[in-house]
Amino acid sequence: MSLSRSVRARLHHLLLDCRLERIDSVAHEVEDLRRERAEIAHLVPTWDRVYVFNDRVDESRLHEIDLALEPRSKVLTQLREEVAADLDALGEEYPPFGIGVAIERAFRLAAGELRPGPTWAAERTALCELLSGIADRVVKNWVPDFSPASLLSELGDVAHCRQAAAPAVHALQEDARLGIAPIGSPALLPIVARRLLAGDFFAAQEEQRSAQADYDTAAKAASEASDRVPLFERLNLFSEGPAQLVLSERQADLAAKEEALRRAYERSQAHLHEALGGYPPLLVHQRALEARGVAELLRVERVPTLDSEGRPRDRECVVPRALVVAALRRLIRAFAEAFPGVPLPLSVAQERSAIGARRRSPREHLERRVFTALEEGWALDLRRRALEHAALLGMTRRELASHKAPGGWLGRLGSASEATDTLDSRRAWHEVAATDCWRQVLLHTRRQCETLAPLAARDLTLLASRALTEVRTEAGEFLSARECGVNGLPAVRSALSAIERALGSHYDLSGTPLELLRAVAGASPTQSEEIPSAPFEPLTRAELVARLAGWFPTGLAERLDALQDPSLGDWLLACEGSDLPPQAEGTRPEEIRALESDLASALAAAYPPAQVYYALAGVRRLVERITAECVARRVEIAGQTPIRYVCEVREQGAAVEALAALGRLLHATYGELPDAHELLLVWERSAVVESSWLAE
Repeated sequence: MSLSRSVRARLHHLLLDCRLERIDSVAHEVEDLRRERAEIAHLVPTWDRVYVFNDRVDESRLHEIDLALEPRSKVLTQLREEVAADLDALGEEYPPFGIGVAIERAFRLAAGELRPGPTWAAERTALCELLSGIADRVVKNWVPDFSPASLLSELGDVAHCRQAAAPAVHALQEDARLGIAPIGSPALLPIVARRLLAGDFFAAQEEQRSAQADYDTAAKAASEASDRVPLFERLNLFSEGPAQLVLSERQADLAAKEEALRRAYERSQAHLHEALGGYPPLLVHQRALEARGVAELLRVERVPTLDSEGRPRDRECVVPRALVVAALRRLIRAFAEAFPGVPLPLSVAQERSAIGARRRSPREHLERRVFTALEEGWALDLRRRALEHAALLGMTRRELASHKAPGGWLGRLGSASEATDTLDSRRAWHEVAATDCWRQVLLHTRRQCETLAPLAARDLTLLASRALTEVRTEAGEFLSARECGVNGLPAVRSALSAIERALGSHYDLSGTPLELLRAVAGASPTQSEEIPSAPFEPLTRAELVARLAGWFPTGLAERLDALQDPSLGDWLLACEGSDLPPQAEGTRPEEIRALESDLASALAAAYPPAQVYYALAGVRRLVERITAECVARRVEIAGQTPIRYVCEVREQGAAVEALAALGRLLHATYGELPDAHELLLVWERSAVVESSWLAE
C-alpha cells in the first residue's frame, strides 16, 4: 500500500477525517455567529455587513447568539486539543505526515497567531524552531549523514562534477513508511552533480571568476592611487586635491566591483543549494531553511491608521509576515512534490466541506482588486528575489552555526574568526537585500491602494490630518505689530481636493448638497427604503437621485423654495458632533439644520459613500476660516513689562475637529481598512487556502 493510502487509512481508522470535518464545521458556525453578533452590535461597518442592514440593536438576538456561542466554543477547543494529540501520534508513525502537521502549524502561527504584543518575540522563536525542526526531521529520516558543506566542496569544479555524475543514478525507491527510501551521501552525490551540470552553476562560477578578476584589478588601482596621495592632501580636511579625487574615483569603482563580485558569488551559491532539491526530501529541507531565514527578519513596526474617532494613530504590526507566508507557500509546494498524495491535516476536512459558501463581502472584493493588480505587475518578481535572498540567508545562518570551530570547512578561507566574519557579512548582506526587495513590494502595493477610492480616501484623510496639525504661523516675538501669514494650508487643501476627486470619480458624485436635493425634489421615487445588498456599488447620478427620492417625504420642493440661505451643506455632516464656532451654529436657520439631518439620514441608508463626499464641504469651509492674528503681550524683561507682539493661528481647532468628524464618518462607513502590510498578508494567505492545501 502506498504512503498516501496508508495515511488516509489510518486517518479513517482513527476517525480523524470526520473529526477534522467536525472542527471545520463548528469553526464556521462560531465564525458566523461572532460576525452576526458584531454586526448587530454595530462593530462591523455598513459596507461589510452580511446578515443585518438595520440600525436597531436586537438585544434578544444578541442573547441568543451568546447562548449558542459558549457551548460551540468549548466543543471547538476540546476537539482541537484531542485531534492535535492524535495528529502528533500519527506523525510519529508516518514522518511525512508529521512534517505536514508541522508545516500547517507554522502556517497558522505565521498567518494568524503571530501578532504584536508581549509574546510576539516568543511566538517568532516558536515559528523558527518549528521550521528548523522540519529541516532536522528531513535529515534524520532521509539523509542521516547529510553534510552540505562537504558534499558541495566535492563539486566545486566541472571536472570533479562530471566525475561524480558518471555513476548511474538509480530510480528513487518507495518506502511504505517514509514515502521515499532514505539514501546516503554517496548516492546523493551523482544526483546533485547532474543537477549542477544541467543548470547554470558553472556559468555563474565563470561569471564569479570574471568578477573576481575585475575586483582584483580595481583593488590594485585603488591601492596605487592611495600611494600617490601626498601627505599635505591627506592632512587637508577642507578640500580634495587632484590625487585625492583620483583615489575617490578608484574607491567608488572598487565598491561597485565588490558588489558585483558578491552578487556573482551568491548566485553560484544559490545554484548549489537548489541542486540539492534533486532529492525531493531535501527540497523540503531547503524550503524550510528558506522560511526560517525569512522568519528571522520579523520585527514590529508602527503603521499609521485612522481610529474609530477619526483621528490618526499608530498601531503595531509584525512585518514582513506576508513574506513568511510566501516562503511557506513554497514549502507547501515542495512537500506536495516530495510526498504526492499525502494530505496536510486540514486538507482532509476541506475536501469534504463547503468552504467559501458565504458570499464575499465588499471588503473582500476590494482586496481582490488589489491582488489582481499585484499579480499583473512586477510584485511577483520582487517577491521571488526577496525569497531567493531569504533562502541564502537561511543557509548562511546554518553554516554560521555549523562552522565556527577551527579546522572546519571554512578554514580554507583563513582562520575560524575570518570564516565567521565572512559568513556574518554574507548574512547581513542578504538581510538588507531581502528587506529592500520587500519594501519595494510594499511601495508597489501602496501605489495600487491609491487607485481604489476607499483606500485612497483613508490615506488622504491621514495625510490631511497630519498636514492640518502642522499648520503654523511666524514664530518669535516682535517689537511692533505685523501681518501674520499661515503656513501649511496648501497641503491640507490639496489632500481634501484629492479625497473629493477619488470619491467623486469612483462613485459618480459631484456638485453641492443643495444641487443634489433640488434634483431629488424633481424626481419620482423608484427605490424602496430597504438597504440594497451591495450598497457600495457605484451608481450613476440619475440612479442616486432616484434612490434618494424614496427617502424624502413629500414637500421637499416647497422646503427648498422657502430657503433664504443658499449655504446648505457648508456645515453638512462632517461637523455633526464637533465643536462649531458659536456664531456659525447660531446663524444656521432651523430649516437648514432639518434638511441637513434628513439628507444625512438618506445618504447613510441609500448610498453611504455620498455621505463622506458631501461632508467635505463642511471641512473645507472651516479650513478656509483658519487665519493668523498678531496679538500684543506683556513680557517681563529686567524688571520691566514691555509690549511684544506674537502671531497666533485662529480657528485651527474647529477645523481639526471637523476633519476628525470626517474621519469618524469614513471609519463608520468602511471600517478599519487594510493597510499595505495586511493586504499582502491576505494575498499570500488566500493563495494557500484556495490551492486546497489549508482550510480557512
